[in-house]
This record gives sequence, C-alpha cells and structure tokens, in this order.
Amino acid sequence: MQRKIEGLLLSKTPYQERHLIGTLLLRSGKKVSVLFHGGRGGGKKKKSSILELGFMLKIDLQQNRRGNELYIAKEWNALWMHQQIRLQHKAFYRLCFYLELIRKIAPEDNLHEPVEGHEGIFRVISNALFQLEKSLLEKDDHGVYGISFFLGKLILELGIFPSGNQCCLCEISLEKGQPVHFIPDQGGFSCAACVNSEGSLPELGSQLKHLFELVWSTKSTDIADISLENPGIPKVLFQYLCYQFQMEEREFKSVSMVL
Repeated sequence: MQRKIEGLLLSKTPYQERHLIGTLLLRSGKKVSVLFHGGRGGGKKKKSSILELGFMLKIDLQQNRRGNELYIAKEWNALWMHQQIRLQHKAFYRLCFYLELIRKIAPEDNLHEPVEGHEGIFRVISNALFQLEKSLLEKDDHGVYGISFFLGKLILELGIFPSGNQCCLCEISLEKGQPVHFIPDQGGFSCAACVNSEGSLPELGSQLKHLFELVWSTKSTDIADISLENPGIPKVLFQYLCYQFQMEEREFKSVSMVL
C-alpha cells in the first residue's frame, strides 16, 4: 500500500467531535477519502486546523486493509495554502465550484494497486487555484474568462475537446473567421449551411471556437493577456461538460453562486 500521498482537499465532513473525513485529489488525478483524527482542531490545547478546502497537503497514512476505501491519516502537513481566496466571497464561491466539479469527475483511487492516473485533471485544478490566488494578490481578477479557461482546459484534458477544423455534420473544412454554430449534442461546430436553429448556439459559436483555440495554444500563466466578451460562455461550457458526463446541473450546490 502507498503510505505517503500528496493531494488537494476537495471536500471535508465533520466526524464525531473533533475529527474530519476529507476527500483529496491526488497528483494522479484520482481521489481518496481520508480520516483525520483531531482534524477539526480545538481540544484542550486549542489547536488550529490546516485542513481547508483547496489546500495542498502531504499525508502519511496508517497501514490500511485491502478493500477498505477509507484511509487514516497518521501525520499531515500543508504544502500550499491560499490566503486571499478565503477572504473574498466571490473567489471562494469559484473555489467551491471548481472543487465540486472535480470531485464529481475524478475517479476513485486504490492505493493498494496503483494504476495509470489522470494527471491532467490535477494539473488543471492546481493551475486554476494558483492563478486565482495570484490574480487576487495582483488585484487583477479574470472573472468570466478565468472560469471559461478552467472549464476549457478541463474539457481538453478529459478528451472531449470539440474539433473546430471541420463541420461536425457535413465534414467540410471550417475556415478561420467563418461563422459557425456550436452543437453540444454533436460535440462540435457546424457550418451555417448545415444547421437549423434548433439545438444550435449561433450567437456564441464563433466566440466559443475562438476560446477553444486559445485554450489549446495558451498556457495558464498567460491568462492575463486575454479577455472574453460574452458572460454566457462559462454556462455553455459547464452544460457541455454535464451533457458529456451525464450530470445534472441541479446536482451542484455551488453553480448558482458562480454561473
């Protein structure tokens, strides 16, 4: 069994008086559930807790029996902690939305039998949280584009990135600057000649295609150089993700506070 792990805290649930059960996203892009004895802090010595949402933790685990999906933390330390996100409610709502989405998408890990991971998922969320914290420090919140860029990168890493090279209906090449329609249930873009009004998003098609091109070619560190006009794009990207993974928007507690 793997005894030393590192991961982002996606969620936490109080257990008894002073304990916590946390869900962590490991560097492998998979998640595990860990019991932290005394993780809520307090007690006679009034200990503080470093188990906060979005913190990156290094954990030593106790030996666990095969088949038991709840691991027990022996020791833990913080590798990275955000300071600004927790102080600004809009940024904290965005943090909660990011973590809730990742928790629903990431597969469970089995530390007894390590297998190929989904490192891209971890890379996307860790970069998103780092850039969010950095933007707040620099007083340059990226707002709509920051959310869109995160969702776009996640779509890319999950292998459901829509192709913008050819029409998803007639397969003719789509030229740069050509008006296009985004058709979520076809997973791509179509030319204006093929599509009817039903099920298409003509007012967003060209902007979405441009965004996906930027996501494909732009590093997370270069996000400050890009802007996004239409505030409805993050909602469309989220709905596309939900459609692809058969999730319902109503399942998410944080979405109404962000989109």
